[in-house]
Amino acid sequence: MLGYPLHPGERFPTSQEEVFTSEGLGWRSKKANGAIGIGVWKEILKESDWCWDNMVFRAGKGTKIRFWTDVWRTDTTLSHCFPHLFVMVVRRNSTVEEMWDQNSGQGGWNLNFLRDFNDWELDMVGDLLHVLRGHKHSLEEDSVLWRRGRKG
Repeated sequence: MLGYPLHPGERFPTSQEEVFTSEGLGWRSKKANGAIGIGVWKEILKESDWCWDNMVFRAGKGTKIRFWTDVWRTDTTLSHCFPHLFVMVVRRNSTVEEMWDQNSGQGGWNLNFLRDFNDWELDMVGDLLHVLRGHKHSLEEDSVLWRRGRKG
């Protein structure tokens, strides 16, 4: 297609499913390994972790952002900010949209945990709610931003 020679055992991906992974909710391409990925693109994909480490998500609808494991409210994932709470979460791979309840007035967070909290855990829950307090759910699509700004 592009005129690049294929190395022995390599081939062009034949479907979108071979290139993109649902793990990244459509944001990330699959890792370059085995017969998938050729030439320059294979090398570029090897550096993609560095690139994603310098990105931050802006939640709109919240359909493509993982609530606990994507960077979207703080400088790191909520699972790293609140590891004790993350261990108790019912669904660790939920999206922001799945955690947002539109049916409660202006909307609110529907955080499901495996058990009730002990008294000493309530401050952690309060801290999490404080981090989430400024979120404004919208009808815009989610977006990805370069963390280092224009000059980074």
